[in-house]
Amino acid sequence: MISAYVDTNVLLRYLTADDPAHSPAAAVLLTEAEAGNLQLILTETTVAEVVWVLQRAYRYSRAQIGDGLRSLILSEGIIGLDSDVCMVALDIFEREPLDFTDALLAAQALVRGPRAICSFDRDFDRVRGVQRLEPGRAIP
Repeated sequence: MISAYVDTNVLLRYLTADDPAHSPAAAVLLTEAEAGNLQLILTETTVAEVVWVLQRAYRYSRAQIGDGLRSLILSEGIIGLDSDVCMVALDIFEREPLDFTDALLAAQALVRGPRAICSFDRDFDRVRGVQRLEPGRAIP
């Protein structure tokens, strides 16, 4: 079986169905993966880029982004190098007003540990289970 990394543009064409040539080709590729004819590898970086483009360029809501990406991450034929982290990050992203990259960092802390993040960004204080350590202040 062929294995290959899947790029952001393929996922965007599939999720948005906005290109008359590329969107159907992306759908065929994902159908082939679902059927077990090939294995697509999805990275955290690709997920982060898809979120950014869908949110900024397409104005998708956090819920739309979460729903679309969850279905891809859980699809047969798609393996995520860190799918458990991506799923937690999508949950945080939908619940809290964090950028996806911050949600991804918080998810890594929750899933992999340690559960502490050194940051000036107070948005991390909203994520239950993560301790924000502010540089310049006493760190326990």
